[in-house]
Amino acid sequence: MTNSRMFPACWKLSSRVALCAVLLAPSLAVAQPQRAGVQESDNENPDEEQEKEEEKKAPEEGSPVEIHYKDGLHLNSQDGKFAARIRWRAQTRVSALTSDDLVGEEDGVEEAAGFRVRRARFKLDGHAYRPWLKYYLEYGIVRSVMLTLQFDFEANDKIGVRIGQYKVLYNRERVDSSGVQQFADRSIANSPFTLDRQTGPTAMGRLFEGTWADSKYAGGVFTGTGRGGGLDEDHEPMFIGRWQWNFLKRDLGFSQSDVRRRPKPAASLAFAASTSVGRFTRFSSAGGGQLPGFEDGEPGQYKLEQWVAEFGYHGQGLSLQGEYHFKRIDDRVNMEITELDGWYAQAGYFFHEAFDGFPDPLELAVRVARVDSREGVLLPADRELTFGGNWFFNGHNNKITTDVSYLKSTLPLGSEDTGWRARLQWEVTF
Repeated sequence: MTNSRMFPACWKLSSRVALCAVLLAPSLAVAQPQRAGVQESDNENPDEEQEKEEEKKAPEEGSPVEIHYKDGLHLNSQDGKFAARIRWRAQTRVSALTSDDLVGEEDGVEEAAGFRVRRARFKLDGHAYRPWLKYYLEYGIVRSVMLTLQFDFEANDKIGVRIGQYKVLYNRERVDSSGVQQFADRSIANSPFTLDRQTGPTAMGRLFEGTWADSKYAGGVFTGTGRGGGLDEDHEPMFIGRWQWNFLKRDLGFSQSDVRRRPKPAASLAFAASTSVGRFTRFSSAGGGQLPGFEDGEPGQYKLEQWVAEFGYHGQGLSLQGEYHFKRIDDRVNMEITELDGWYAQAGYFFHEAFDGFPDPLELAVRVARVDSREGVLLPADRELTFGGNWFFNGHNNKITTDVSYLKSTLPLGSEDTGWRARLQWEVTF
């Protein structure tokens, strides 16, 4: 689809969604008492404080729907049982590379020199019938694909259920939206280890809130074939489990950079593991795929076992984040086992918190990352050192990001390739 047809079609889609919400919400309402819900601290869903503020707002008398704008176009039914928020997001980028061979695939797209619209998204979220029955839809305009469609049932904060197609709750860097990253994109450790979007149910919740044992958990069963895939012919699903310890008694949501300049810090330690059997050795927003050196698989050919340990911290303008990954691939057809590991660590700081003369909206950041294969199919040994900066006009909703990376890749036979990458990016959500 060309751009000239794509954007009018998308505007027409949003207009129809808004019109349907206005016309259908009153007739769909049912006269039953509401139950209070707790919002999951996921950056892709509406903010809890904002949702509470909106519920207190009374629509104009005689109007079936209240319409207002705040971080998106809101449509709320008069009885409060239905709510919708419409948002648009664009990410434009200019990149310069000294070697195309050093830059691999990220989020299903190869990095390339020049100017491009890296991402463009249409988002719709809200609740239906009850405040605790939430939904979230995200459509990728650039590639014309349905990225996320999820429904959350959260009667209380201790237990909730999510169903649909969505980013699985596995590792922080991937669950963090590309719109709230500290750099122009994720580290080189993301692509080989991410489980990305899958289809299935997840049970999740938060226990012992406000105590030393404050924790969040998640466990799910998925098709294991990535975005847009159904259960494979081998009928063996993917299993994922995650536990997060909020050891400072405050939850750290999925978002990078301490834009809020938290006076009281929040931090977490997390561990997650997954196992699956199928045709693929890696996943991205494009769906299931293969790591370098692996052939297109047959149903049930690859057994994947992997785990991740993770740390995150936000407080007084300082943010820290890091992960260590391990992955084991058992090729049942060629009778070969491959093991690889990788990690990244990053830090960012608003130096205005320490020096009044430093610009308040400016954050500086640094990241290091590496990926190695241990045995079996030998993958390139990749290294990354990135320096970056963000200028926040309106938090992550409107910011300029720039970063410069030194990249190194050592091929299995010992030859090396090194080079530089520079990116300038504008991220806007409205």
